[in-house]
Amino acid sequence: MMPGVAAQPLGHRSIADDTLLTFDPVNGIYSVAGVAVAAGDIVDQPELIVAGVGLVIAESGNVVAIVGAALDYLLTANWTASVGWDHFEGNGNIYPLVVSAADDDTIQLRRYAFSFVMDAQDFTGGNNREATDVTVVGAGVHKVAVTRTDAELAFSIDGRAVVSDSSSSFAITPTGAALGGYPGDVVFDAITIRSFRVWLPKDSSLLPALSA
Repeated sequence: MMPGVAAQPLGHRSIADDTLLTFDPVNGIYSVAGVAVAAGDIVDQPELIVAGVGLVIAESGNVVAIVGAALDYLLTANWTASVGWDHFEGNGNIYPLVVSAADDDTIQLRRYAFSFVMDAQDFTGGNNREATDVTVVGAGVHKVAVTRTDAELAFSIDGRAVVSDSSSSFAITPTGAALGGYPGDVVFDAITIRSFRVWLPKDSSLLPALSA
């Protein structure tokens, strides 16, 4: 775990708070805990970044792993994050962000194949939570903001109303995280990551402002 993470209170925070992680490949801005870093300190394939466009992950290309201190934050499974992306229409599942330990202890954001609706899910063993926004997510630029804590899974996409699942409470212990799909996997449909940020957990009522 990154030094200082456990020492900070994990209660809900306001939007005005500093982010724990900023990954902005469109504008070339990268920071961890408020300190400027290189893109390669956050992701394992910084060469995929196209200035003014984003992190361009081709269809059937390797997903982009999150590394270093940025990964340490995500492995706490206790945060709010936002991911902005662009994609061409395709029939495959689109995974902007996955935090996982192989096939278990997983948090995933997924735009479903064929139905094209947005879904968030976390699970471990016999525990499972899922929230779905039934509005179609077509080709183009989109943004999701998600809060994951042991007590709740909630998200908003493109500024829309929050959908959530707090039907059960459980901890998970993921071991990796990636943009574009499951860690170590390949991308189903091409996706360009435009932004990625992580905060300490925020109240779910703030998610529409973060996803707008």
